[in-house]
Amino acid sequence: MSLKNLELPLFPLGNVVLFPSMPLPLQIFEERYKQMIWDIGETEPRFGVVLIKQGREVGPTAVPYSIGTVAKIVQLERVEDGRIMVSAVGEQRFVIQETQTGKPYLMANVNLIQDNDTEISESLVSNIKISFLEYVRRLTALRGGWIDRLAEYDDPSALSFAIAQLLQVESKIKQELLEMTSVSSRLQLENTLLVKSIEHLDVLLKQEGPHKRFSAN
Repeated sequence: MSLKNLELPLFPLGNVVLFPSMPLPLQIFEERYKQMIWDIGETEPRFGVVLIKQGREVGPTAVPYSIGTVAKIVQLERVEDGRIMVSAVGEQRFVIQETQTGKPYLMANVNLIQDNDTEISESLVSNIKISFLEYVRRLTALRGGWIDRLAEYDDPSALSFAIAQLLQVESKIKQELLEMTSVSSRLQLENTLLVKSIEHLDVLLKQEGPHKRFSAN
């Protein structure tokens, strides 16, 4: 896939930020986006997912943030009531260069973007893996479950996107994480967010009572 001058149909979403390699389930019911799915066909089943900056998902075309993520359709099902059930996965991030409004849905010329780190601190990666595990343990405990370990991420960039996807924070903060082109900076911000979230979850666990197999130590 070329890094520059890629043309993509855009799917603006009101509260979803898609990160590379992360899954995205969608229920498509608006006619313009059904048309989009029909238009992109099966040979290049990709579209751009962008967070809405101004406007709404339904109705007049919304104004999106300039940075989003390419989504590749991996499964598609048309159901009897007319909806289209789509399973997609995030690929590379992009920045919008120009939008076009000649179709029922928004089109854009985009350039793909990548992280620019050359070296990432091993201690930073090690510390955030610990924070991430403790965060997920607390989330799981609130739901009455337990988790011993997480999937291993050898690539720090992939780790940062997995954390960003799972963090329960405002969409604007997730958008900030998406727009960062430094893995180290993204991980540092995520570690700060994880520590704050862990403190908040500990309060909730004390109020509601932790799962019997959960330990905060």
